[in-house]
This record gives sequence, structure tokens and C-alpha cells, in this order.
Amino acid sequence: YFPPHKSQKTITLQITASANKRMSKTQSAIRNPHSPKRPFSVTLLTWVVLILTLLSWLRLIEVIRRWYFLLSLTPPPPVHYLAITGFIWGLLGICLFWGLFLGRSWAYQWMKGTAPIYALFYWIDRILIADLSAISSRWPFALGLTITLLAFTYWVISRPKTRNFFGQT
Repeated sequence: YFPPHKSQKTITLQITASANKRMSKTQSAIRNPHSPKRPFSVTLLTWVVLILTLLSWLRLIEVIRRWYFLLSLTPPPPVHYLAITGFIWGLLGICLFWGLFLGRSWAYQWMKGTAPIYALFYWIDRILIADLSAISSRWPFALGLTITLLAFTYWVISRPKTRNFFGQT
């Protein structure tokens, strides 16, 4: 083993300092280093939003993939409505996920508004579009899950740590 030459140490330190400077610029562009740490409950809520967003995109993809099959059903489901709502909820979900992830104050307000609207649209879809005989035995579970997710959402956004994280007073 030969110890590194003095000039090698200098080069290594310069490279490390340069990399750290670039990384700190990248990190500050993503998130302010002086802002409060994301609470675990916000992380869980962010994951829920991501999962629902992915399900919305999956809805759009499946409607497109099975377009002609869906139109051949009697009566045919409203494929345009299914595709448009999948697209809209997918776009809103991406924006909301990104805002929650970065701790943007507007995401806090969006979460308060979109949670009940999303739940309402879910139940409109279930009642007006789905085959009632197929869902008649599963509605209590779906209702319980809807209430649980809404309660969790409002519990998370009402916590002082969450309000502080999003810069709410």
C-alpha cells in the first residue's frame, strides 16, 4: 500500500467539493433545506394519492385497449366518460402527488378540496355506471373504505406538523 501523493489528495478534495456543490444546488431546487421535515403521515397520504393516480391512468389505458369490446356490450358503458375521467383524475393526481411530495402550500388546499370530490365521483361511477347486481354485496366494504380514507385524509391535513410542513398557519 502506497499513500496517495499530496496532489492526488487535492484533486480528490476538489472533485468531492464540486460534486457536493452541484448536489446542494439540485437539492435546493427540489426542496428548501430549511423547511420542516415531511411528517410520516404526509408520506402515507402521498402514497395513497399516487396509488389512486395510477388507478386513474390504468382506467384510461384499459378503456382505450378494450374500446370496441366495451362498445359491443349491451348496454354499452359510457366509454367517453370513462376515458375522460381517467385522464382528468390522472392529470390532477400527478399534480397533487408532486405538490404533496415537495410540500407546496397549494397542494394542502387542493387535498382538502379534491378528497371529497374524488369520493363523490367514485360513488357516482359505482351507482350510475357499474352493474348494481355485481356490486350489491360489496358496497359496505367500499363505503367503509371511502369513509376511512376521507377520515385519514382530514386527520393528516389537520395535524399541526402537517400544517407547518405546508406553511399553513
